[in-house]
Amino acid sequence: MEAGKGKKSKSYALSQLSSVSKPSGGEYLHRNLSYRRIFLYESLHPRNKTGLIALFIMGGGSGKRQGESVEHDLTRPSEAKENSLELNATCHFWIVKPGGSRGQKNVSIKQCETIFTQIVGQIKDMSAVDESSEYSCLAPSTFCNVDKLAFVNTELDGYSGVHEVLNGYAQGSHGPTLLMTNVTKPLPLLRKAVPSCNAFPLVTMPFPPGPQHNPSMSSRPALNWEPLAVQLCLEAYLYNGIISYPKRVMAA
Repeated sequence: MEAGKGKKSKSYALSQLSSVSKPSGGEYLHRNLSYRRIFLYESLHPRNKTGLIALFIMGGGSGKRQGESVEHDLTRPSEAKENSLELNATCHFWIVKPGGSRGQKNVSIKQCETIFTQIVGQIKDMSAVDESSEYSCLAPSTFCNVDKLAFVNTELDGYSGVHEVLNGYAQGSHGPTLLMTNVTKPLPLLRKAVPSCNAFPLVTMPFPPGPQHNPSMSSRPALNWEPLAVQLCLEAYLYNGIISYPKRVMAA
């Protein structure tokens, strides 16, 4: 690999290079830049296309927003005090499976919200014994309000629901908003399935580590798989908000 131009260029072996997690030249996004965030998640079985599509309208925002202190900057969890960062959101779920609109409903809104509360509790228990945990800033009072839980027949039905929610949001007075995507669908196909996503700057995010979160490797039970799908989705949301997104925008 060569850096520079002309006679002053210099060659480097790949083994000499390393990823930048904390750039010395300043952060990618200015500290006082004010914006909100939406998180789009999708995990569908690669063959039968059953799975889950979710949209999180995140509360709070970034920068020195009017009437808020720096402690409310949700894009910098590393600067938040212990148990102080509330990563609240209003969530919309679409369970995708053939005959889903008329079939058995194996998960409810109350169950989804309970699963989220349990995950937050488990995270706080683990971070209590690990002082270096990046999740120590997460407030135990963090909540997820499930506004909609729909059972649809195809992924296109699910993405149609996402389009309606995003379109309604875009027509409101919410200010600048980034759309973070944690999906397997290629970006051109996503824009075609959800035209309203073109109204937002998109930031593609990696899935959380581990085989369970890898759509091509994860396995789930043949029956009653919906609660597990919801659990993995909620884990991905918290991972994105606390760990993945802050690192991405710091050294993008």
